[in-house]
Amino acid sequence: MIRRIVFLFFFATILKIINCEELKNVNSNYTIKSVNLLDTNIKIVSGSIYFEEPIYLLESYTCPNATCEPYPTTCPPCDYTHKGCNKGYSDRPAECEPCDTQFSERFLYTPCQMSWQDIELGVETQGFVDTYYQSYKLYRFYTSSECVGYKITFKTLQGYGEISSDIYPFYPLANGAARIVQTEECDASIIMCPSSPALNNTYAGYYRQQYPYGTVHIGIKNMGSGSDLIFKLLIEEIPIIPPSPTPLPTCVNVHPDYQCINDGEEIYIPQLVPVNTFLKYSLTVDTCKNITISNVVLENDVDIFATDDILNLPNFSNLNYKWSSTLSLDDNLIIQICPNNNEKNKTLFFGIYTFYESDVYFYISSFGKYKLRDITNNPSLSGTWALAGTSHLEVIKTGKIFLCENYDADCTIYLPSYPRNLLNPLYPVPSVYGDRSLNVPKFGGIAFNESNTPKENTYQFGLIISLTVDGITYNYFNENDLSSTVLTFKNRLVYGNGTLIVGSKSIGNQVFPDCQYKEFSKVDSTFDNILKSIDNATSSTIGGLRYYLDVLSFVDDYNSCQQMAERLLNLNQTISLKNTTLCTATSDLTNYFNDPCCSFYATFKKACKPRLQNITTINFINVNSDKVNDQCSFPDCTESVLNTFSETVVGTQFDQCSVSQDEQNYYSDSLYKVFRSCKSTIYSSTCKVDSDCTKAYPGSNYTCNIRNGLCLLPFSDLELKFIQCILLNISTPLKTDVLLAFNLSHIQDYENQSIELYNRHLSNDCNNPIGISSWARKSFSYSSSTFTNLNCFPIVVGLDQSTPSEIYDSCLAGVNVYSWLVEAFNEDSCNVLARCDWMGSSGTMEWYNTYDTTKLINDCLTNTPDYFCGDCTDPLRNCYVDNNFNNQSACELNNFVCYNQDHSNDIITNFDLITVNDPNECLENYGSCSVSCGLECSQYTGCFIPSLNQTNPSCFDANNNKTYSPWFDSKSSIYYCIDISIDNHTCSTNYINSIFKNCGDFNYNQCTYCNDLENGCNSFGLACGLNEIQCTTKSQCESSGKCDDSLYFQYYIGNYYPYQPKCLYPRNTKALLGNSLPTCEYGTQIDSPLGCFNLSLINQTTCEQSGGKWWNLPAINQLQCENNYNSLCYGIDRSPGYLLPLTFRFNEKNQDDCNFDQEIWKKPFSWVGGIWTPSISVPLKWIKNNEPITFITEYGPSLDLGRFFTSFENAASSRTNLLYKSEILCRTSNSKNSLEALSCGCSIDGNGDRCYDNLDTPVLKVIKPCYDPSSTQIFNDGLLEFSMGSIDENSCVSISIGQIFKETFLSKKVISLSSTFVSFDKPDDYSIFNNKKAVIGKLLTDGINLEIFDNGVINFKICMFGSISRNSKNNPYVDFGYLENENQGQLIPLECNIEIDNYNRYCCLINFENSNGFENIGGINNSTNDSNKINFISIGKRSYFLIERISNWKSETFKPFNKSSSALLYILAILFCLMGIYGLLHLGFFTLQKILSTEPFKLVHLLFLVLTSFSLIRSIYFFVLPSGIITETTTVGNYILVVLPTFLYFTAFTIVIVIWYMLSNASSFSNDIYSRINTMVLLINIVLYLVFIIIVIVYNFTKQSIPPSCGGRLSINLKQTTPQNAVSIFYAVLQACLSLAIGIAFIYYGRQIYKKLSALSTKVSQTANKQRNRTFVITVLCSTGFVLHCIFIIILVSVNPSNIIFSFIGLIVTEMIPVVVLLVTNNQIPIGKYTRKSIKSIIKMKSSNTSSTDLTSTSTSTVDQLNSSTTKSASILLHK
Repeated sequence: MIRRIVFLFFFATILKIINCEELKNVNSNYTIKSVNLLDTNIKIVSGSIYFEEPIYLLESYTCPNATCEPYPTTCPPCDYTHKGCNKGYSDRPAECEPCDTQFSERFLYTPCQMSWQDIELGVETQGFVDTYYQSYKLYRFYTSSECVGYKITFKTLQGYGEISSDIYPFYPLANGAARIVQTEECDASIIMCPSSPALNNTYAGYYRQQYPYGTVHIGIKNMGSGSDLIFKLLIEEIPIIPPSPTPLPTCVNVHPDYQCINDGEEIYIPQLVPVNTFLKYSLTVDTCKNITISNVVLENDVDIFATDDILNLPNFSNLNYKWSSTLSLDDNLIIQICPNNNEKNKTLFFGIYTFYESDVYFYISSFGKYKLRDITNNPSLSGTWALAGTSHLEVIKTGKIFLCENYDADCTIYLPSYPRNLLNPLYPVPSVYGDRSLNVPKFGGIAFNESNTPKENTYQFGLIISLTVDGITYNYFNENDLSSTVLTFKNRLVYGNGTLIVGSKSIGNQVFPDCQYKEFSKVDSTFDNILKSIDNATSSTIGGLRYYLDVLSFVDDYNSCQQMAERLLNLNQTISLKNTTLCTATSDLTNYFNDPCCSFYATFKKACKPRLQNITTINFINVNSDKVNDQCSFPDCTESVLNTFSETVVGTQFDQCSVSQDEQNYYSDSLYKVFRSCKSTIYSSTCKVDSDCTKAYPGSNYTCNIRNGLCLLPFSDLELKFIQCILLNISTPLKTDVLLAFNLSHIQDYENQSIELYNRHLSNDCNNPIGISSWARKSFSYSSSTFTNLNCFPIVVGLDQSTPSEIYDSCLAGVNVYSWLVEAFNEDSCNVLARCDWMGSSGTMEWYNTYDTTKLINDCLTNTPDYFCGDCTDPLRNCYVDNNFNNQSACELNNFVCYNQDHSNDIITNFDLITVNDPNECLENYGSCSVSCGLECSQYTGCFIPSLNQTNPSCFDANNNKTYSPWFDSKSSIYYCIDISIDNHTCSTNYINSIFKNCGDFNYNQCTYCNDLENGCNSFGLACGLNEIQCTTKSQCESSGKCDDSLYFQYYIGNYYPYQPKCLYPRNTKALLGNSLPTCEYGTQIDSPLGCFNLSLINQTTCEQSGGKWWNLPAINQLQCENNYNSLCYGIDRSPGYLLPLTFRFNEKNQDDCNFDQEIWKKPFSWVGGIWTPSISVPLKWIKNNEPITFITEYGPSLDLGRFFTSFENAASSRTNLLYKSEILCRTSNSKNSLEALSCGCSIDGNGDRCYDNLDTPVLKVIKPCYDPSSTQIFNDGLLEFSMGSIDENSCVSISIGQIFKETFLSKKVISLSSTFVSFDKPDDYSIFNNKKAVIGKLLTDGINLEIFDNGVINFKICMFGSISRNSKNNPYVDFGYLENENQGQLIPLECNIEIDNYNRYCCLINFENSNGFENIGGINNSTNDSNKINFISIGKRSYFLIERISNWKSETFKPFNKSSSALLYILAILFCLMGIYGLLHLGFFTLQKILSTEPFKLVHLLFLVLTSFSLIRSIYFFVLPSGIITETTTVGNYILVVLPTFLYFTAFTIVIVIWYMLSNASSFSNDIYSRINTMVLLINIVLYLVFIIIVIVYNFTKQSIPPSCGGRLSINLKQTTPQNAVSIFYAVLQACLSLAIGIAFIYYGRQIYKKLSALSTKVSQTANKQRNRTFVITVLCSTGFVLHCIFIIILVSVNPSNIIFSFIGLIVTEMIPVVVLLVTNNQIPIGKYTRKSIKSIIKMKSSNTSSTDLTSTSTSTVDQLNSSTTKSASILLHK
């Protein structure tokens, strides 16, 4: 024994060492994030373990060893697939059991009449189950004749589902299958093995084998509350291994407490194992094996637990284990175990735990087939659930372990997750939000199709650190323990070679992912797609989309950029004491549950009023400029964007975007109020005579049904009146949305609308031709599938889902799932509902107690009389028949039937009718009372007959058939059979030792106390109880009444009989669902206005001793009813869960708090007095029995009330979704738009300055105003109002409201190539322009951007404050304008009639007339008459601003200069024009010379051409400039009008300088001097114009594109590029240098020529003196002009003066005077000779006259020649 202990200790030590082994070649890290999830804040660790190869799950295809019976070829199993159903079963042998009989008997239709889909073996099928009435999908597969098992695998892609299967037909919603996996959050599979027994819930109550032959039926049921289910289904074969032909060696127990089992063995324990039993077994293996332990649930659920830890074996239990499978119902546990090193075997210890009392079946096997599934080869939901139980986390320093064995039960803190590239442990929704933890209802039914690719070779997990829900903070994990936390793998995962992944790994270090723009953009794109899909979201999908958006903000690629942006802000926290209703998060649950401003639970007793609170506020200080400058590409813009982003960070703490509860409830409340109030119109009005019906329905000829007191209306008329009531009273937005959904908005009158909606909502149903009968029509019952209704008030039943609950029922508080279930007759059943007229009350379905009328009809057609006496006036109820009359005369002789008018179409039989001889007798002696006349003990009687066999007692009927179990009298110890049909005499006479008992023998108090309180209500044998006494006379009725406290006494609930006293206790049960009001404990208590009463009977003494209050019986008179109960507060309970909308209940607020919350302070109960209605007499008639059978219903089209309600419910959901969209856009637009820019501009892979080009307008909210009622929206400090009629009738229009910044209109500066001679007047900041580019005013505040999505907006009012100081002198009018062209700052004023509201806001009514952008849409009648057309403001985006403006804004033209500046410019233009005209005259003269003579080309011609071109271009430029056609921006016009004349200017004077250069250096003239001059001029100008071309090309093609404006936040500053800077400087230097050089050249060469002329002035004629003086003038003026031109250019470039006078003087001095000098001194037109000779002779002058040609003669020796050559040199050379 000692050796064995030592061995076990050694083995355990080795095992511990192995389990603690560190994984090799594995890396790990984690992040910590806080994120908002549907208004809760979660802080979570997201970790990853990185492997070098794929990771696999073991999947088992294993059954116990078995031998199958041969395939039954004689009677093959029924084939219920389409192939089999199409073939039918008519050829089935007679000796074979017929198909589908049991199913058909239960469900009234055959399996082949169901809807299903066939599936193929081994082919994966994807399916979808929606959230409507029949929320299931059925599949079928016909098996082969081989002996195989089947594995059915169910993978969830979206939602939550339940899989069930059977080899017999079943109805999935009835939970009738033999095999069910009810766990929703698991990677589900069902193993069907030939030898496994299965519970038969559907038929006979016995177990059957899952025999491998026949049809496999698979049901998939949607279990998500409001979410669609998407799944994949796969059925695969499992090989069956026959038992070994030789007996296996008997296993040996390795531990005395554990029964050993052989591999492949199955265990069946038929006896019921007690609850909480832990059955212990073991299996020993001698080599590495994959072990499968599988159980099939029989009576109740059992779970499997296992361990191989010998050291902790004494502690092994269902609470201390290594592996487990705890799914609801069937379980499968797959483990790989191997002997330890140097050991021969290994033992697996496992236990079967009975959660409830049950018999047990399971098997364990390593045989069969195993497959490896990569953990990424799964949908993300099933892939996450499949990882449950594969690992756990352990904090080494504390030893604390965090498990996740079953996502449906215990995965609340530690979350193994499907490996994704975008690590996301938040989907599926963490179980901490579910019903096994905090139970936050808004997280129920969250479902969406996740777009996230798997990450290979990675194991991921989440670990919740803390969670804040509704103001409570729950702390789950100490963040300081992360450094010592390890993840341990648990023998469930393997590598590709099948080797186990075992050991532990530290979770690594915390990492901070870098923001990467490219990755951010991918997430951002998904973000945008989800935002778009919200428009089409339904009430079942909106929660998932909202959650998905929150999850996207959590993933690294998005969150890292958000964190980066927050790190660029300087924030601080302040704590201040405020009188507020705000709630601060706390972990003190006591204070929380007493603060109504924090806890919804506390609002049951108090109202939320302002109170002093320490409020911690995050404040934005400024932007961290240093970080921005270091990290971001456009610092100025980044700071501006960060300022906007900071509002998001600061604003989230107060959740200013959150949709209030009142807003969420508005449309839903309106919907239910109207449908419930109109429900009365679906039923006929009451009447006594026909005239009452014509009054109730004017214009009709309806008659009165005397029998029930209701008008006789066809059901279709009633349905139309119901629709009309809805349309007249429903909220206009809902009505409009429904009409739009069915394309009926063009119909204006509600009657035609009603008819069309009626036609659109028809479906086949079971109808009474006259009136509406609830029992016949499709009905909706609000019920739970968990069969809990016996412990609750009666279920709510109605014709649609708007049916209210008349009483608050704590059963609906959330423990059980409630939903609307639909019940309806099918066509065959409906068409046989009938009555037999001649049989009277015994010829009804009630008499036969069945809707199957087969026997009734057979009886009716048997011995049918030809006539009968009675009355058949009611088309629905039984005929009244009096068989005492057998002929017409006797029948119709003063015989009347008395009818009590009950005003109901739901009663089909009256049993208590009588015949009278006087109609006044009905009126005087018979009638009905609206209340009862007291209570009496029930008149149940019974004959108690001792059982003949007291040892084995049984009870039999008259045909000797066994009926029921006998009743045991504990006092006499005798078993009795009770016959309630025998009277006292027969009982005592015919049965020995019998006892006759009568409940009527008990008095009121005895009956109330259930006869025997100590021994229980059943101790008497009869279920006696108080029943109401019906009033028989008018006086009795009118003296009676009823207190509605009886409502809490009249129902049989649980084992609590009616009218029993109750013990009341306070409501101190904590919220069953998160954020719920107090309620009563389900199953043991029921809620009442006075508190909770127990469902167990106790006496008054015990009640009061236990702290209860005794509530004896209902009040029996008005005084008791009104005085016994104090007033209470009455309000709506909006607790999450399954309460029907607008469920009212009494709460515990005092009167002050009740009034503060606008609830009702009133008595809990009221008294209603009795009202007597006398009977109505109808004479009997002798009726011919032509058609004995009257079919009372017909199957055909009628209004589908459920679908009609759903249409409006969808409209209400759509409206509420719009609120959620506004909430999302409000929260995300600023942050999302900012992050898009910041992630681009500040990330490691951003795109620089261009990141900020497309900053979208922040969206504040989305609204959907309608024709009625009015709608007012607040934005920033402004207001947007849609009054009644602002929207077209029958229309609702979606409109988004955004903000546009006034900074868009900051004055923009641009720079041109060269300094122009004048500077334009700069407009003020925030200036606005018209379409003529004229400044017409400026903005006064930020604008509002409206995007109208639909036609229908006629007008709206907009109000804004002005935030910029006004300039009323220049802009006297305040107005609104809309943005026409953002790039040019063009606004169109609306010319509003401005009003100032009470808040000093400027207001304007905007409509199609002043919006200048509208479409003409056809009016209500689509008439072609223009007067019937409605003008709607156009669809699309439009930005509106508050502005100030001038009066003549339309006609104002662009004025770049003021009047004085323009005058000077025009003077310059005229002067240049005169110079150009002078030049043109010379050019004309030269042209005539050329035409009329052989005059050759001369330099003077070129000089005049250049000077004329220069003058004319300058003239054009200055003429055009004041008009605004030429702008400062560099264009081709600027090149031609500014730059080109400059080069022409230099060309002209370089010609002169070249000539002077030649003259000053030439001692004599020769013919080559002319060619030299021409060559020099040509070369100089070639260089000059090449420079011009290069400058223009370089400058034009290297110009900067429009610089980023940061979305209008910053002023644009157009800067020159580096090449442009170089060219611009070069150009300016070139101008200055050329001007200076030419000026100096004039000085130098002019001086040289002047000297020569001065030396000869005394020796030559007077002409020489004139030439010298002319040279002097030219020299002085031109040199001065060019030197000043150099200075002028330098000043223009460097200073850029805005004074036009400077440019005016400069141009005259530096350009105009030198040009005039050249033009005058080189005049070629001999004006003085025009009088002596004709023009022709002047033109043809040759050598005979003294002309320039005379100066061409060469003479080198005479003074005249020298004089000529010197004094007229310029003229000579020019003319050459």
